Amino acid sequence: MSSIRNLFESFLKMRRADRFLPHNYTGTYEIFERLYSRARDPWGLQYSPLAMQRYLTLIETISQVAPCAAILDVGCGEGVFTKYLTGFAPEVVGIDVSPTAIERAKMRVPRASFHCAALEDFHSERRYDLVIAVEMLYYVESVDATLEKLQALGKTTIITYGHQRKRLDSHLDRLSESSRRFYSFWGAKGFTLARLSPRLEKEPN
Repeated sequence: MSSIRNLFESFLKMRRADRFLPHNYTGTYEIFERLYSRARDPWGLQYSPLAMQRYLTLIETISQVAPCAAILDVGCGEGVFTKYLTGFAPEVVGIDVSPTAIERAKMRVPRASFHCAALEDFHSERRYDLVIAVEMLYYVESVDATLEKLQALGKTTIITYGHQRKRLDSHLDRLSESSRRFYSFWGAKGFTLARLSPRLEKEPN
């Protein structure tokens, strides 16, 4: 009975979070902090069958580029998926715009490093072997600029999205080096996983 209750609560949390945080650019990151401060695991990720399928697919894809020296998790939230990344690299870094989510992630995954920062404000002296961006493209002001920043930060970039597939696919179509696949779950519901190759640096004149 507890597992059925967990599944039901996970579904309700996801519905509430989606209503609270619509899948479009909000123009402010304060709404994310309000979402996390209201409740733990606001999307019900810990017990979501769809989230687990996405994580297993991600793990399988990551294993194809492992081993890695360093991985960056963009939009890490409370670190639910970040904890799996520590098995692929000795250095794992997560960033998110919510201070509450970052504090919870630090407690959940002490082996990783976490920073409260938006992607556009995050700077690193190193280039990561792998950059992960799970379900975060809906909330950025410019998808193209975000994809460019992700590629600049990592040698390989893996992203997933379950909403706005038609719109986001059009942006990824412009990246000839990207590979993309849709994973169905319970019929039409599912998610897209895209793997971006390293961005080629321009040769100096």
